[in-house]
Amino acid sequence: MKKERLINYDCMRLLMSFLVMGIHTPFPQWINNNQLLYNLVICFFFQCNGVFFMLSGSFCLSKNFKCKQDYIDYYVSKFINIFIPYCIATGIIVFSEKQFSNINQYISKYIEAFYVTNNTNILWFMNWLIDMLVSAPFLAKMLVNMRNFELKILFKVGIVWNFISYYLTENFGTTFPFFGWFLSLWLFVFILGYVSDRIINDTNIKIIYCLGIVGFIITVLGLTYLEIFVQSTSVSVGYIFFTMSCYLFIKRTFNVNNSHLKKIISFLAQHSFFAYMIHIIVLNQCRKYITPENGIIQWILCVVLDFIGSYLLSILLSYILIRPFQKLLSVLLNNILKRKPVDDGNDKLIWES
Repeated sequence: MKKERLINYDCMRLLMSFLVMGIHTPFPQWINNNQLLYNLVICFFFQCNGVFFMLSGSFCLSKNFKCKQDYIDYYVSKFINIFIPYCIATGIIVFSEKQFSNINQYISKYIEAFYVTNNTNILWFMNWLIDMLVSAPFLAKMLVNMRNFELKILFKVGIVWNFISYYLTENFGTTFPFFGWFLSLWLFVFILGYVSDRIINDTNIKIIYCLGIVGFIITVLGLTYLEIFVQSTSVSVGYIFFTMSCYLFIKRTFNVNNSHLKKIISFLAQHSFFAYMIHIIVLNQCRKYITPENGIIQWILCVVLDFIGSYLLSILLSYILIRPFQKLLSVLLNNILKRKPVDDGNDKLIWES
């Protein structure tokens, strides 16, 4: 049975992929030369990281794990649909960099990417995402069975923890010594995708929007006028509220009624993850012919071409490489696990008896 795709989440995927491509495209010089304007633009665009993790958390942490097979099915699905495309994207990026002269050097660079290179390039988020996905079944078991008032306590504790650890310590040049809490940094943002779905309603949504605006202003001003303002566009409290506001606003307000447009958006959204990972290749090619630093028109053109080219490349590779390999792997795993892989209609392979 095919699952109906949610158009608001698909819009979110496309918009966040566009923003991340915008971040990686150098801004025009007149924006770079104005510190306040630059920080305004950067703070708006960087929401893509937090919203991406919240979106992942919303889906992964809402699953029910009732038996051993649920865990097996989950890990098999994530291995095929997340890790395999990640491996393919890494191989393509390493090949595009052309820093090898033979197959042995390529293999060496490819292996090195997982341990070193991907920690600092555009695939940095995959290290966090893989950790989150591995942890998700156990976090879901805890979160799904918590009552709403308990989730509110968890949320408040997390906010206070992050407020102290950044605003009251690191931003004053002092190291925060209590770094072992299991729901900090990006993992906290990940669980907020699920928690916000549960505890944010029509009554308190306006409070979150107001806190999001305040958090955005604090972040922009802090970046512009304070010499030390760490984690400003990632996991600082102000930016967490801004990210939550953006996530909830898109989720609650974005809708498409036109059936043809809805199909186009849903189709493209199925390929957003891979386009997200490989867009730097297309961007590097665009920059050979367009200099985005020269003006806003050139910047917009570069981002739009990167967006279109990345999705076209993602769709092409999906049909000629990724999905055939995934299906082959599914057959092999089917023989091992004695279960049948099926397509759920969202370009994902799931499993049934």
